[in-house]
This record gives sequence, C-alpha cells and structure tokens, in this order.
Amino acid sequence: MEALSREVSVADLRALELKKLLDGAQMHECRSFALKLLEHARAERGAGRAPSPAVILLSLVLGFSFDAGENKEPFRTHSWFANTGPDDIVPANYHALEEWLPELDDPEIAARVADLLWTTRRGRAPAHEHGRVAVTKYIAAAQALSEDHLNWRLLRDRLKRAMVLALKFEMDEAVGDAMDALLRQQADAPTHRTAVLLELMVDYDAERAATWLPQARKLAEQAEAEGRAGSWGSPGFGLARRYWEIIARYCDLARRTDDDDVKHITDMRRDARVRVAQTSILEADKARDANQPMSEAHFLEEAIRELRAGGATEQVKALLRRMIEAQQRAPIKEFRTEIDVGDQALAGARAVAGKSFRDGLLRLGFITASPTLETLREMARDHLATSIAGRIVSIQVMSRDSRRVAHPPAMKGPELDEEQDAALIEYEMRQSLDWMRPQAFAYIEGARRKLVLEHRVTMEDVFPFVRQNPLVPAGHESQFARGFYLGFHGDFVTACHLLVPQLENGLRVFVETRLSRTLVRQGGDGTQMVGLLGRVLDVPELVEVLGQDLIFDLRALLIEQDGANIRNDMAHGLIPDGGYGYHAMYLWWLCIRISFLLLTHQIKQDPGGGADAD
Repeated sequence: MEALSREVSVADLRALELKKLLDGAQMHECRSFALKLLEHARAERGAGRAPSPAVILLSLVLGFSFDAGENKEPFRTHSWFANTGPDDIVPANYHALEEWLPELDDPEIAARVADLLWTTRRGRAPAHEHGRVAVTKYIAAAQALSEDHLNWRLLRDRLKRAMVLALKFEMDEAVGDAMDALLRQQADAPTHRTAVLLELMVDYDAERAATWLPQARKLAEQAEAEGRAGSWGSPGFGLARRYWEIIARYCDLARRTDDDDVKHITDMRRDARVRVAQTSILEADKARDANQPMSEAHFLEEAIRELRAGGATEQVKALLRRMIEAQQRAPIKEFRTEIDVGDQALAGARAVAGKSFRDGLLRLGFITASPTLETLREMARDHLATSIAGRIVSIQVMSRDSRRVAHPPAMKGPELDEEQDAALIEYEMRQSLDWMRPQAFAYIEGARRKLVLEHRVTMEDVFPFVRQNPLVPAGHESQFARGFYLGFHGDFVTACHLLVPQLENGLRVFVETRLSRTLVRQGGDGTQMVGLLGRVLDVPELVEVLGQDLIFDLRALLIEQDGANIRNDMAHGLIPDGGYGYHAMYLWWLCIRISFLLLTHQIKQDPGGGADAD
C-alpha cells in the first residue's frame, strides 16, 4: 500500500482539499469520509494516475475499526486495507499527522487524528496533550451531531470515547457538562438521542445522572402513552422500556456503592423492572391485535425475564402459558426450492457399477465427504458481510413443537469480528451445511440404488461388514446390521432409530478401548455416569481420527439445537411422519463412512491384525 511504502509530509497533508474530497460523503463521520477518499483514489487509478499517498494515508486513518469503549486498543485493523493496523503506519507519517493536527478545522477528523496519536504514542511527549485535544474535539463532534436524531449512535460513540479519555486527564467534568447541555436542549420529548445521553451519564457520572432520574421517569411514561395511542410497530413502547431500563441500571450500580439508602434503591429498581415488563406486555397485546404471534411471544418472554429479575413473579405462570400459546399459533412456513442433482446421482451410480458388494460398499463410504470448515466459515463470513438482517437482529430457532430452543446472536458491531462473533459464525456454518448436504445426498442415493439393483442386498451381505467393524461393540452386531440393511432398502426412519443410539455407544466404546480415554465420570455419591455424545465428540484423539470437518458435521446433525438436532428430536418423539428427509439418509451414510475411517485407523495401528471381511 502506498501509505506504508511512501512517507507523507505535512505539506502533502496541507495540500489536500478536504472539503472538495469529502463532498458527498453519506454521513459526517470517519467511515463515510474514508469511503469517499477511497472512491477518489479509485477514480485516480482509473484515469491512469497514482493517487496521492496523503489521500491513502488519511483514508487508512479514518477507516480503522473503532471501539469507543475500549481503553487500550480502540483502533483495529480493517479489511479494506488487507488487515493493516495502526502499528503499520511508519513513524514519519505520524510526525506529519502530529504537525497537521492543530490546523484541522473539522472536529470529527481532528478527534480521530488526536486519539490515534495518543493511542499509538502513549507515554511519549506530547502524547498526553494529544489525548486532551481528542477529548475537546470529541465533545465538539458530538455537539455538531446534536440535531441528528437518526444517527444517535454516532453521538453516543463520540461522547463515550470522550469520557473514556477524560477520566485519564481529569476532564470528566467537561464531558458531563456537555452531556447536561445536550440533554437540556431537547429533554422534553422521548427520543433515542435523549436515552443515549442518559445511558452514558449513568455509566460514567452516576451522581449527575441521579438528578435526571425524575425526567427519565417522565419520559418513560410519556413514551408509554404514545405507545398506547399508536399502532402496532410504533416506537413508543420500545422507548419506554429503554427509559425504565436506564433507571434500573442506575439502581443496579447504586446498590453496589450506596449503603445508606439500600431499601429505597431496591424498591426503585423493582418498580423499574416491573415497568419494563409492563411495557413488554402492552407491546405483546398490540402484537396479538395485529395477528403477530411470534412478536407476541417475543415480548412476553421479555416480560417474564424482567418480572423474574425484579422479583415480581406473580404473573409469570400466566404469561408463560400465553407465550406458549402464541408460539403454537405462529404459522410454520416451508421454503422449497428445486436443485438439479442428476449429474451427481449418475456419478454415484457409476462409481459402484460392476463392483462386488464389498468394493461397492467401500466406494460408497468414500463417495463424498463432509464440507470443510474452511469452506463453511468462508460462506458464513460472506453471508454475514452482506446480510442486513444478520447485522440488526438476532435469530430465534424454534423446535418442532414451537418452543424456542436456540437464540443465535446478532453481530456485535458493524464489522464481523472472528472472536466476538464466533457464536454467530458457527450458527451460519451449520445453516450452510443444510444447503450442502443435498449435493452429497445425490451421490449417496445414486450409489445406494445401484448397489441394491445389482446385488439385492441381504442381511447376509451386511454381516461381514459389521463383524469386522471397530464401530460395533461386541454383542451389538445385529442392531448395526439391521440398521445398515434397512437403509439400503430405503427405510431410513427405522434405520436412524437403530443406528443413532448405537453410533453414540460405538464411538464411546472406541474412544475407551482403542484410544484409551476414560469417559466415565464418578459423582459425589459414588454413582458413575458415561459420557454423552457431545463429550465423546470433544475427545481430541477422536477428532484426529475422524477429522474436524466430520465432527462438526456430526454435531450439527445430531446434537446442536440450531442444527438438524436429530438425536434429541428423535429421542423425544418430536419428528413427525415425513419429517426426516434427506438428513436421515445422510446420517445412515455417515455411519458407514465412520466405520471405514475407524477401520483405517485400526489397520494403521495394527497392520497385521486386521480382520478379514469375508
């Protein structure tokens, strides 16, 4: 990148016509400015000219991912710049930014530059002064956003960062005064902007926040009234909840520090939590009237949680019954699409055609493979990078009997973070498996049908495979054989009922006998419990034998609530007639594949001791 390979002087930065370069930016904030500068750089390259290194440097500085509440490293690498971070900027360019800082008129840009100089040059003169400049510029940037009611998150981030820095330089009084002044401007109407200011005050200046609590209560009641008068979906109840939560948050903090009036604060907290619950119930009523049962159930769940948190559980049982009824009223919509898998089915049939049953079975076991974690992760990241819904809302996963069984989160920030958003990435990876398994299903089905056509598979054909199988413990041969046999003849429902529990026990026995890992746990009362499937699949030695891809596939298929979850749904009788689908065949095939993988491991460990399949 030009900004890294070439030094930029303060003269180069002064020569930038910032107003012209930034004209047309979507918003008056750093990321929008960075996009505009990159757009200018692309235009220069398109015209056959090299873009100014100063433009590239400034787009890098303004484009860093930013966490306003982070103390040590608020600026992170950004994918626009091939994971380039603040440490990659050469010292000479920091010197140029330092000289340029006093000349910057725009508080948004000046705050970013000053903060970056403080963060990267901390402990060296004049870094302390850069931090103080950043505080004043962040305050000025927030004041410039005071009339923008739509982009209140920008206001929050600038004031939050100002306070984080101000606490280091004993400037928190100035930030508190700025928040007071902003509140006084428009504190008579319930808005998200006012709520943001109150939330910041509670977190960073609780003593000052206490003087605003009566106003917060007044705004909450006003928002409730607007919610009652409005139609379904109007913001009133949501705003009211936010104000009541501010009061509850204040009480939570005050209970830890104020021993003089604990009862008053406890009562205030209980009242606020109950009022949060009541707004959720009111919103559930609106959702019911609008025939939105899933939304009704969601708000009832929130109400139940808040009532329990406030210690007011009298209504909980009735609300819980109503929530379940709403979930059961929710329409279940099926999504259907057509996928042409004829070529894969034909390839599967050709792979086993003309082979002995033994050789054909071996080819069936290796005719396809579980999707790789790298592929699934790339698909998940690509989906989340472009999914608006994934950025805004979390997902509710419902069971077959309309219970919420999983709640994958929404993205934690505007940019996907591998560590913070790991749970969401894994959820999307499991969803991708559902789209990829039908391709494997086609190969498996083509080969299965061909083997049955050519060999008319019988129990006698299957038994040799079971007798030499490391997955099959002694005394379990008939159950495995019948499960494999029924699968060959298309009865995958019965095959799954036989094979799923046998697979769990077979893997457990393999881990204990072949991999020498004890899975039995002894309780305090002396009772001993065997490890369940989740614990079995976590054994590192088994992961090495089967591979991470297949282990992830198995977990998603059998035990993850936001996956196919066949093991749990089947054990509790939740799968209806016709509810197994291609997952059942895929699971039957996985048992065959696992058998061969374990056999391969056994042969490697004991090359001369393998059993004869005949």
